[in-house]
Amino acid sequence: MEMRRKDRRITDRDPLIYILEKGKVCRIALNAERAPYIVPLNYGYKWSETLQIYFHSAKEGRKIDLLKINNSVGFEIDVDHEVIKGNQRCDWGMKYKSLIGIGQMYEIEPVEQRIQALDCIMRHYGFEGTPSYEGAILVKTKVWRLEVDEMTGKQRI
Repeated sequence: MEMRRKDRRITDRDPLIYILEKGKVCRIALNAERAPYIVPLNYGYKWSETLQIYFHSAKEGRKIDLLKINNSVGFEIDVDHEVIKGNQRCDWGMKYKSLIGIGQMYEIEPVEQRIQALDCIMRHYGFEGTPSYEGAILVKTKVWRLEVDEMTGKQRI
């Protein structure tokens, strides 16, 4: 992905993992008719050869309808926000670290894979131990995997 401010580009993997670890919300941009539809979601991730980000959702809704039509999405995670005060209005700025990218969203259907993805989400938010999911939860919950095609990290520190 092209970036105008190359001096702010994050190229090393460890700072990107820092953003993934510290982030609490991943915003997904879906393709809608008039304009993108952006949804903030809880997430977990796994990064070996490629980055995969996991989400859960209800069984129905606008997000589900849009993903059925087009599963290509954009995503964004940002952390470490701090206002930089200046002497004049245009001198103000913001410190931040962010990760943006694009990929394909797929529903995870096999129960064992759904549970693994939900476990990943739970671990991301600090759950220790082995979570258990009642049958009703698994029945009324969709689980998603975002396979990241491209991404860019950026920071102002």
